Amino acid sequence: TKEGLEFAKLRNPVFDDKKQEQVLYPEEKEWILDYLKKIDAKGYREYSILKEVYEFLKAGNNGNSDLWKWFENNEEYKDYIKRRSKKASNDEKAFQRQLHNYARSFASAKISLLRELGLVKDKRNDYTIIGEL
Repeated sequence: TKEGLEFAKLRNPVFDDKKQEQVLYPEEKEWILDYLKKIDAKGYREYSILKEVYEFLKAGNNGNSDLWKWFENNEEYKDYIKRRSKKASNDEKAFQRQLHNYARSFASAKISLLRELGLVKDKRNDYTIIGEL
C-alpha cells in the first residue's frame, strides 16, 4: 500500500543501522500513531481502542484476564463481533465462543502494539506502563 511504502522509507534501527535491539525509532512511533488516528477518524477506532487499552492498563488492571473480560463486557466490541459473524448473530453459544476467542486475539494484538511503541514493558505477562501515549 501507499502507507506501507511510506512507513518502509522511515529510518529503522535494525535495517538501517544494523542494531540488534528491535525498537522503533521515534519517527516510526509517531508515524504509526498518526496513521492510527487517521484511520480512527474514518470509523475504524484503532487509535481509540488502543488508547482505551492503554488507560485500562495504566489504571492497574492486568493485561491478561482483566483485559479479556474488558473486551468481553464492552458493548461496542460485542456489537462488532455480532456484525462480523452471521452465525454469532443467531446463535448465543457460538457468539459467546467467538467473543471469548476474539477477546484474547484483540487483547494480544493491542498489547503487542503497545510493546512495539515502547509504552508497555517488553516482558511476557508484564503489563507495566513505561511510556506516555
